[in-house]
Amino acid sequence: MKFRSTVLCTTLALLTGAFYPATGQDNLPRIHGITPKPVLDRSAKVNRRMDPGQMIRLTLTLQPVQQADLEEFIRNAQDPRSPHFHQFMTFNEWKKKYAPSNADVAAVRGWSERNGLKVVHEFRNNLAIKVEGNVGTIEKAFDVQMNHYTTATRSFYSNDRDPALPVELTRILKNVHGLSSYHHAYSMSHGFDAAAADAEPIYVPGELFGSTLRKDMAKEHRTPFASSKTRRRIQAPLRRASIPHLEVDIGMKQLICSALKLMT
Repeated sequence: MKFRSTVLCTTLALLTGAFYPATGQDNLPRIHGITPKPVLDRSAKVNRRMDPGQMIRLTLTLQPVQQADLEEFIRNAQDPRSPHFHQFMTFNEWKKKYAPSNADVAAVRGWSERNGLKVVHEFRNNLAIKVEGNVGTIEKAFDVQMNHYTTATRSFYSNDRDPALPVELTRILKNVHGLSSYHHAYSMSHGFDAAAADAEPIYVPGELFGSTLRKDMAKEHRTPFASSKTRRRIQAPLRRASIPHLEVDIGMKQLICSALKLMT
C-alpha cells in the first residue's frame, strides 16, 4: 500500500511538472511583475511549449535616472504659478541629465549579443533597445520557459515565471517587454477586443519603422491610452523639447507616465 502511494505521488508530481515546471534557478535575481497573473496563479491552462525556433522581438528598457528631479521638472513646466512654467529643455539637455549613459546601453547590447540575441534598434534616448531571437535562445538567456496558454476568454503565449535579471546588468536593466502577448494597450473609447488581440502574429519580420513597430509599442505600453485632451497636454511640451514622436511612444514612457500622474 505504501508502494502504491509512493508511485501515485510520484506520478502526480511528474504530471504537474509537465504542465507547470519547477521554477528556475532560485538563486537568480528576477525582474518581478512581468508574468501575467493567470500564469502565476495557474488559472491559465498550458496548451503546449512554444516552438524553440519561433522568433520573438523584445524590448529591453534601461533604468532611468533622477526620476524625482524629472517629475519636479514636469510639475514646474506645467504649473502656471511656477517661475519655470513652459520653460522646456531640448532633447540633448534632457538626455544629458536624465537618460541612461552610453556605457549602460553598451553593457545591455554586449550582454544581448553574447547571449545570442540580435540587436535590431537602439533608441537614441538610451532608454530602450530592441532585440530579437528564437524562443530557445530567449528561454536560456532569461531562465524561463515559454508556453502557449488559454483561459476561458484568452489565448496567448507567455513566460512561465519572471525572467532572471543578468547579474552584470543589475541597476542597469529595468524591464523586458515582449515575453508575453497577454497584455495589450487599447483605446478607452473602443474597449478591449480580446479576439483581435490574440489573433495578432507573434513575430513579423522586416522593417521596424512602420506598422510592425507601432503594434509592438502598443503591446508594450500595457495601459489604456490617455484621452486625446491629456495627450495634447503632454505632447505639446514634448514637441517643443524636440523629442521625436516615435521615440516618445516607447522610449519616453517613463516621462509620459510621470506627466500623466502629475496632471490627472
